[in-house]
Amino acid sequence: FKNISGVDSDPRFAAVVNLGTHYHPDSKLALESHAREIAETAEQTNTSIFWMESADSQWPTTNGEFIFNCKRCKCEALTPGRIAGTGAYTGPKRYLKMTEYPKFNIPVPANHTGPCIPYCMPANWRNHVTNKAMTDPQYSAVNLVPIWQQLVSSGFAHSRYTSGDCTHKSTDALLAMIQQLLRSMKKNCHQR
Repeated sequence: FKNISGVDSDPRFAAVVNLGTHYHPDSKLALESHAREIAETAEQTNTSIFWMESADSQWPTTNGEFIFNCKRCKCEALTPGRIAGTGAYTGPKRYLKMTEYPKFNIPVPANHTGPCIPYCMPANWRNHVTNKAMTDPQYSAVNLVPIWQQLVSSGFAHSRYTSGDCTHKSTDALLAMIQQLLRSMKKNCHQR
């Protein structure tokens, strides 16, 4: 993304950016720094910049996040508990001891009695970090494309597969994301 200011700054162009999905909590500061860098760089071009929120994952974990030992787990829509980061782990019981990530050193909320697998952080923590930079008034060049709430509020499992890959989306979910992007482009493109 560092080269975007070198891209032809023609206002007819648009760039769609997202980088949050594969950041883990131990990289939270890096995610915040990269988001801020994108917002700052967007100010240096006439190209319309659209920040696409990270979509939810639907693994049967405390917050829907991926864990390595659950590659054959059944995908499940996010529940209110998982959205808060304190949902029930419903994956195979044999993985309970192998899947926690103590290296992240994230405190367990006082009202949560079960294990945090992979960690007790809200399911939408990445967007909380990146949206803060993208909606900062000093970086008005970034257009936010909100997709997370739209996907979660549908209330159904919208992963591409019913098990084994609970991160990548089904065709219906991808179409909903594209429609949201097009609505944002229609609303915001070339208004700078």
